[in-house]
Amino acid sequence: MNARGFSLLEAMVTLVVIALVATLLMQSLVHVLGMRERVLRHERDARVAALHERWFRDTIAAAAADRPGEALAFRGDATAMEFLCLDALRAGAAARVGWRLVDAERGRQVVYAEGGADWPLVSANLEGAAFAYLDSAGRWHDVWPVPEQPAEVLPRAVRLGWRTEQGVRLWWAHVGPAAGLPPALANRMEQIDGSF
Repeated sequence: MNARGFSLLEAMVTLVVIALVATLLMQSLVHVLGMRERVLRHERDARVAALHERWFRDTIAAAAADRPGEALAFRGDATAMEFLCLDALRAGAAARVGWRLVDAERGRQVVYAEGGADWPLVSANLEGAAFAYLDSAGRWHDVWPVPEQPAEVLPRAVRLGWRTEQGVRLWWAHVGPAAGLPPALANRMEQIDGSF
């Protein structure tokens, strides 16, 4: 019996099949690495957004009333607010801080201000973004202090809302020393006013 080896044609077909399999594997690897990069970018953006929201909540929760005769403890409108914060980020102690909505090249963004320095935060196109302030009766207002209620120095809560492609996005923050906020109100604030 004669030993028979591969013919040139069989060797070339084998090499072409191996090259096709290698090409498919490389394309799959490139696709998987691209998906991994997109997932990691999305996770990073989600973490940054969560940190920004936490920063917003923490500063609002640390808002305090000024001493009598000083500047207004808390003032704000639909596009900006300023208040005394007992735990300001940069100062590490009490300082006047502010949150503003400003127009930037990529659309409206949220800016934190303290000690003359500004930190741009949420930089997506915040369509229709506005601040709102909750009074002790559970009503939302576009300005603070409310002219009809001069005795209320601090709002009970602050809301920042804007529209996205997925719907309305809301950041809620309770004002820390706002005494008399009923627990039901604190736990289910979104039921006070579902409109934005």
